[in-house]
Amino acid sequence: MNVDRIEKVFPLGAILFGSMTNIITIIVFSTILSLLTELGWAGAANWPEQSMHLLIIFAAVIVGAIIAGWKSQHNGWIAGLGVGIITAIFLLVLAMISKTPVNYGVFLVKTLICSFIGVFGGIIGVNLSSSR
Repeated sequence: MNVDRIEKVFPLGAILFGSMTNIITIIVFSTILSLLTELGWAGAANWPEQSMHLLIIFAAVIVGAIIAGWKSQHNGWIAGLGVGIITAIFLLVLAMISKTPVNYGVFLVKTLICSFIGVFGGIIGVNLSSSR
């Protein structure tokens, strides 16, 4: 019974489930974008590559946070915040693995944006779960 109370306050299972959904969404959409650009999709030529990747990341944070909020059914903002922070940490680890130089000011701004988007996604997820 004590575990249920802790899960209501800090929904770790929902955060991990939403984060895994988020990472899978990023991988799938990045693969689709790579295939489309390799096959000569003309729409990708007009957008800067960095903007398309940010759009994919932010959309994946929304999806992951909504699912985390839906799964937690309580404190969706905490679940969404956790998904946003885990996403930012995942991107930092990927940058370090690929030995890409990291501008920590830009990383902090991206972390704040992912957290902000995640909070609202988690709130939407809780509201969707209460209607089922």
